[in-house]
Amino acid sequence: MIDCARQYAVQAHQRIDHSSKFTCQPYDVHLKAVAQTVASVTGDEETIAAAWLHDTVEDTTVTFHDIELEFGKPVSMLIFEITGVSKSGDGNRLVRKIIDREHLSKASPRAKTIKLADLMDNCKDICKHAPQFARTFISEALLLMEVLAEGDPRLYQQASQLINQCAGEIESSNSATGDGLSHRPLKHPLPSFSEDELQRIVFSVFRAKDISVPLHAFGANEEASEAARIMRDENLQVAGILDKGRIGGYVFSSDLGHHGRCKDETRPFRTGQVISSESSLTDVIQVLARHGCCFITVCGTIFGLIDRSGIQRPMVRMWLFGMITLLEMNLVERIKTTLPQNKWQMMISPARLKKAEALSIERERRKHRCSLLDCLQLGDKITILSRDREFITDLGFKSRHEMNQTLKEIESLRNNLAHAQDIVTHDWPQIIRMVNNIELGLGRS
Repeated sequence: MIDCARQYAVQAHQRIDHSSKFTCQPYDVHLKAVAQTVASVTGDEETIAAAWLHDTVEDTTVTFHDIELEFGKPVSMLIFEITGVSKSGDGNRLVRKIIDREHLSKASPRAKTIKLADLMDNCKDICKHAPQFARTFISEALLLMEVLAEGDPRLYQQASQLINQCAGEIESSNSATGDGLSHRPLKHPLPSFSEDELQRIVFSVFRAKDISVPLHAFGANEEASEAARIMRDENLQVAGILDKGRIGGYVFSSDLGHHGRCKDETRPFRTGQVISSESSLTDVIQVLARHGCCFITVCGTIFGLIDRSGIQRPMVRMWLFGMITLLEMNLVERIKTTLPQNKWQMMISPARLKKAEALSIERERRKHRCSLLDCLQLGDKITILSRDREFITDLGFKSRHEMNQTLKEIESLRNNLAHAQDIVTHDWPQIIRMVNNIELGLGRS
């Protein structure tokens, strides 16, 4: 099991080219460190396997159900217990951290042992490579330690010593530089739009109710075999289970066998899996990233369902395209500010410049007034700004390569949106990353 978990986790993170944001190392370096720390205090296979898998739902396209199918319910539950359940719509960073801390407080001792190992490795990397963010991380880690006492006592002691040591080093550094606890906040890979503009696009235009579909439901006492037949005929992957006239749980089609009743296979709704019909699409995508499907309520009653196929709907595609358009407009303004009087022309190849000039001439012929800069491809604008070290730093990237990779992923998403391609299959990791950073673009961190 442990070896399978290692391979599964490493491949899941490699598929999205995931690396540590603090060290730029392949992400499996962190996974290995956490798994080895857990293995140093327990030989339990499920716990060590979950240690390897602990970030797959948080950071990759894998869902809790995927983990359950591969490794069983106990491993899936361990990962659920240590994965955050908060969403952007719940409030600012402080509010969301309180929600996630409350969720973690209810975790099993095995799950808390994994979280202690995770905190320890993150603490080492962040305090060494991201001293500005370390202040925030340490304060949040100290609060988490208050609910992790049921984890392995040896790891709890080691984690306490490490976190307190890092806190002391930060205080010493602050005293030496004289900047106290004030510090320049981390930037983010999204532009600094006006708050009104983003609020209108992100939270007001489309909501969960606009893309949800009615949830088919079966009675708790219905034969599982008959429900399975109907789900197969109707091509349903998920259905609700009625309990005293209300949907009180759900089943996947793969849950239903040839014997027993639907109530025997009913799954309870997990924390964070049910959202209001008025929730933003940001919240929808964050739930889908973890669970693969989310359930929609009206006046507290579950009535609808959204799965990942719903992200293909025109409304969501328009929403994503609008955000990318705002990003590109922001890049243009940055180029105009940093490279006035067309100095940017020296930053791209003659062939790319010639292509922009041809497009500009054609637009002028059609009476569409625009600047030559507006005629550049998104990739050209990225190339120009990749030479601006201050811009790279402002976005919170550690290297030109990291920034180029992120913005090129957004360019790929934009192209697939424009050509009506399958964005869930090809661009799901990019969608998650972009949506997770919207809140930073709003200054909500």
